[in-house]
Amino acid sequence: MFSVRRSTFSVSGFRFQPSSLIFFLFLAACLGFVRPSFGLMEAMDTGDLVREAEAVVVGRVTDVKAYWTADGKKIITRISVDVETVVYGLADTSRVLVEVEGGWLGDIGLKVSDTPSFAQGEHVLLFLRPAAATSLQGAAPATAVFAVAGLAQGKYTVTPDNTTVKTGFAVIGDLNRIDNQLPLEEMMERVIEEAAAAGKLNP
Repeated sequence: MFSVRRSTFSVSGFRFQPSSLIFFLFLAACLGFVRPSFGLMEAMDTGDLVREAEAVVVGRVTDVKAYWTADGKKIITRISVDVETVVYGLADTSRVLVEVEGGWLGDIGLKVSDTPSFAQGEHVLLFLRPAAATSLQGAAPATAVFAVAGLAQGKYTVTPDNTTVKTGFAVIGDLNRIDNQLPLEEMMERVIEEAAAAGKLNP
């Protein structure tokens, strides 16, 4: 993970102007400051995501806000989603709070690979699992918070023509296993079928 300023580049406390960035990356590679990570996620089909998720919802993102953690070491983004449809796994609820690692605070940003990103007003289908609420500077305490199951694989954007699309991750394995660019209704039907097979639907 890198902490990045829009006007400077910083790693392990060192700051560099953009003009010196190329030189820094070359030097860092030589000295071992930057090491490539080859840990890739396995491709997950809808059944895999259902087995990892405790709930699946369709809704609209109404707020996206980043915070420092209480210890000041990480940036966490908290997303509010107004729920339109509970596909399975939750009692009637009108809103869910989702937290993801990373985000932007002013000119300081933290980007975590394979973590989903959200935009205010975005229409989404989410595979969710309960998570412990993070203690955040300046944020009201949250009693119920979710994480996205499967990281970016568990977040679909619903386009204006009601197609479910997901991007922003790198995987290994059979990419044909991933359900993508399906009509929303068909995607929800697949989720329900997999949830029934996994015994996750209420009788």
